[in-house]
Amino acid sequence: MRLVRLPGVFRPRSDTWMLARELVSSLSSPGVSVLELCTGSGAVALEAAAAGADATAVDVSRRSIATVRLNARLRGVRVRALRGSLFEPVAGQRFDLIATNPPYVPAPGDSLPTSGPERAWDAGRDGRALIDPICDAAADHLAPGGAILMIHSSLCGTEATAERLSRG
Repeated sequence: MRLVRLPGVFRPRSDTWMLARELVSSLSSPGVSVLELCTGSGAVALEAAAAGADATAVDVSRRSIATVRLNARLRGVRVRALRGSLFEPVAGQRFDLIATNPPYVPAPGDSLPTSGPERAWDAGRDGRALIDPICDAAADHLAPGGAILMIHSSLCGTEATAERLSRG
């Protein structure tokens, strides 16, 4: 899939396309509700919508949300694109599938960048600045029988992620 990206929107890498393929193969029927967190270009949500899902995409970046809306219009699919931090824009809502490829690269510094290209990958000292809040809140946003698909590096501790998710 070719995407139009506004300046400053992170170009999807191979792990994003892998996530999109896995998500689409997980769709059991048309109308499955899908939430993509940290959407960036919206690649995963757009692929889900093209496969018949009811897709929602969330990102903190205005340019990301504009990119998702532009690409949805160009492809003739419907994606609800919402600006905000993680689950805030979808408070109280539940989804059959949640997909996310959040920033997960460990980086020096005590605070996360609020702008610039680093915002797409810098995830704090241990790389878990966004992973942990996603894991902690996922269960509250999954429909019964729902699932979460998440990409991140083994540098961030896959066991820690599995443990946090199992608590939910």
